Amino acid sequence: MAIASEILEQGVKAGFKALTKKGGRSAAKKAVTSAPLSFLDFKGNFKKQGKWPKLSPQHETMLERQWTETKGSDAVGMGDMIERMNAPEGDPIREAAYGQFNDYANNVGGFQEAADKGERLVRQYNSKNAPTELKQEIGQRLIENPTFEPRQDLFYIMSAAGDAKRVSGTDKLLKNYQETGEINPKLLTFKSKSKTKATKSKRAEIMRVPKKETTAEFHRRYPNDPERAERMAKEYNSTRMSGYMITAEAARKQGLTTREWLTEVRTGKRKILSQAEKNKRTTYASGHIHAANAPDNPLKPRPSDSPLYNPATEGNTTRIEEALENISGSNKIKHDINPFAAEKAGIPYNWMESIDMFIDRYSSTSPHKMPMWQRDFTVDELDVIFNIPGDADEETVERIFLALMDARKNPKHRRQNYIQEVQAIAKELGGEGDPLTGKTDFAPPNLEDMYSRGLERPK
Repeated sequence: MAIASEILEQGVKAGFKALTKKGGRSAAKKAVTSAPLSFLDFKGNFKKQGKWPKLSPQHETMLERQWTETKGSDAVGMGDMIERMNAPEGDPIREAAYGQFNDYANNVGGFQEAADKGERLVRQYNSKNAPTELKQEIGQRLIENPTFEPRQDLFYIMSAAGDAKRVSGTDKLLKNYQETGEINPKLLTFKSKSKTKATKSKRAEIMRVPKKETTAEFHRRYPNDPERAERMAKEYNSTRMSGYMITAEAARKQGLTTREWLTEVRTGKRKILSQAEKNKRTTYASGHIHAANAPDNPLKPRPSDSPLYNPATEGNTTRIEEALENISGSNKIKHDINPFAAEKAGIPYNWMESIDMFIDRYSSTSPHKMPMWQRDFTVDELDVIFNIPGDADEETVERIFLALMDARKNPKHRRQNYIQEVQAIAKELGGEGDPLTGKTDFAPPNLEDMYSRGLERPK
């Protein structure tokens, strides 16, 4: 339905105006600062720039309904999300945006369904701290609809300042109610939806390869061979996120039943679990071994503020984790990977060390001296290594590794890791290349051929 007559609230207009200060306007900002601003105008401005994503009619209807419900007050967030959906394939910004859109679409659909049923609780509170009475009311709504999904659609809470809130702690409240028969409002907390989106965006930005800095680092290491530096930088920058996505895809498949996996293989159609299915089984995620937002560890302080010392996001720095464990994991130093253990196991602690490993394994003539955790340790040994406290000193870590090596002297110890088995089988079958890294003994591609396929020539 057309909503050409929808006009934004004055305060929302002021917020949009603040976004158009110096520095250029993004597609999102342009889309939300045009007048008159209706959903059709909003969509049209993106289409003119060729940046409106391919959405199903149902999803577009959901967005339009949300626009009507909120009088366009979420246009900035919506526009930012849509703009980030236009990032290149494999870019974590794009992946995060599509994940946000899926959550957003589910929320909008449930939001409308709840509104149609008259079940939604709409409240605005004035005090700085959410009143206990409001939390009590939310708790009552939860126990009356314990199976309603998604739960957030049962209520629309906003502060006096107009900040939409997400209610956290609903699982704890329902569990406590089942055990005690009482509603404990203290188990609920309110979190800003806008700040949550900002946090996700910040995290996605941290996960991106700092291509400018990594390219400069390759040139620093090969000052007399700029062509080689450019070639290596190009390959490094273009393959880091694919390694992370391979782990993420493996984690997704880990959560499937045998029947679902076989059906996927037969049909070629990916199985995407619904929230109801996720609630009934163990699911998995690609988890950072060194947390993406980890604080500076005094045992290994950052030598500078360069992005090269941010935790790296690539295949060598991520592993399959249970989704709940991954989400509930803390960024506290004690629960992060120990920097001494990471060095001994061959886990890059930052982008600089990731480059070290890339160079070490770049070709058959590379040093191949660095340890590699997927190859050199068994699953049981890795369990020990990952559980070494992040604040343990170097002497403690050394004793633990000596104990692991000593245990290998036991004739019954199964030293070979899964990756080693894969490599042995691949060699037996005559396969070319390292199944772990994809590297072969062939020389790197001819430089002229790479130039013909788009590699920029050094100036």
